[in-house]
Amino acid sequence: MDQWTVERTLDQLIAWGLVEQQDDDVHPTRRWVAKLQAATEKLNILVQQNGGRPFEGNPLVLSVQQALANENLTDDEGLFTQAVQLLVILELSRMTSGKRAQYGFADVTFS
Repeated sequence: MDQWTVERTLDQLIAWGLVEQQDDDVHPTRRWVAKLQAATEKLNILVQQNGGRPFEGNPLVLSVQQALANENLTDDEGLFTQAVQLLVILELSRMTSGKRAQYGFADVTFS
C-alpha cells in the first residue's frame, strides 16, 4: 500500500470511529477493540461447532474481516480490503514479537 492509500484509509477509519490519532500515535478506539473481540469470540465458537477444525486463513485477519464486515460501513471492496490490511497492521503493532509469531507474522517488525 502506498503512502497516499494508507493516509486515505486511515482518514476513513478515523471517520468511521474505529481508529483515533493523537499526535503521531494511532490506536484503535475502545469501540473497535470491543467489536474485534466479539468477532474473535464468535469465530472461536463457530470453530468449536465445526468440530474444532479452524477456518482457512489467518485467525487475526479473519477476525478483523468479520468485525469490519459486521459494521457494514462500505460496499467498496477495495476500501474494505485496505481497511482490513491497515487494521491488521495496527493490531500487530500492539503485539509483542512473540504474539505476532503466534499469529503467523513472525517476520513483521516495528521500530
